[in-house]
Amino acid sequence: MASRGTDKQRQKLQKSVEDGNYYEAHQMYRTVARRYLAQEKYAPAIELLYSGAGLLLKHGQGGSGSDLSVYMLDAYEQGNVKVDEESLERVIALLHAYPPGEAGRKKFIQRAVTWSQKYGDVPTGDPELHDHIGTVLWKEKNYAEAEKHLLDGTDDSATKLGQLELEWATKERSDDAGAFIARAVFQYLAEKKIQYATLAYTAFTAQLPTSLKAKPVAFRPSPSESSIDVPTFKSPMINFTNFILLCVQRDAVDLYKMALEKYQHVWTLRDKEMMTDLLQTIGFVFFNIPKPKPQTNMMAEMMRSMFMGQGNVNRRADVD
Repeated sequence: MASRGTDKQRQKLQKSVEDGNYYEAHQMYRTVARRYLAQEKYAPAIELLYSGAGLLLKHGQGGSGSDLSVYMLDAYEQGNVKVDEESLERVIALLHAYPPGEAGRKKFIQRAVTWSQKYGDVPTGDPELHDHIGTVLWKEKNYAEAEKHLLDGTDDSATKLGQLELEWATKERSDDAGAFIARAVFQYLAEKKIQYATLAYTAFTAQLPTSLKAKPVAFRPSPSESSIDVPTFKSPMINFTNFILLCVQRDAVDLYKMALEKYQHVWTLRDKEMMTDLLQTIGFVFFNIPKPKPQTNMMAEMMRSMFMGQGNVNRRADVD
């Protein structure tokens, strides 16, 4: 809780901003915060910087507001502030206070994620924070960056990601929208996040136009199981993605191997290297299928052996 002195100081600085004295107010916010931090008074420093950053951003002072936002994260780290509801709410509020395209926001996002990695429970950063970042970037049509954050987000993020992939594919006028959802689903599966992969796939296919849908087909994971009707689509890549999902959900290793072979001409058309790596990872984490060893260049190995042999001959000659 802020002290009476802190409240008085904050009100004075707020008036300075509202009077349009932006530069003076910005410098005073920094000066007072620095004084608090030097005295290890982290709570009032953080409250002051949070208040000042939000106020300056609200008044269109993106550079100054961004500077104080990052300074608040510095104060978090100096004070070893853990990720909790209160500390995260400040970060999320400032994120949404940024105007689209503000140059300083990228640094703020990077620093916020780094803080949440260091002082939170998730190595990739706080999922709720990633969800908010991804959602903001998605609304701005920054699909590639939004995808990265939504992949590390919450279950709601997975649903959003499925919707994003279809929107992205539509904007790109892709000849096969399936490549977009496959990338998202396979990245989730490579981290063994079956639920998130399923949510993304379901959200994607739910919004597909009727013209892309086909008749259901029977799917039987194993001879001992009953067959189920599986929705299909006119996109081979969407069907392949669904087939992989069904295989990992039902531990159908033989069908997984068959799918890779049968659809190889499909999944190698775009981003072959990335798709190969993801599918090999999925095979390993779900079915314990060993990843192939990297192929060696036979000629390079032969030349290396020759030079090593020559070096041994020279060393023996020196000894003699």
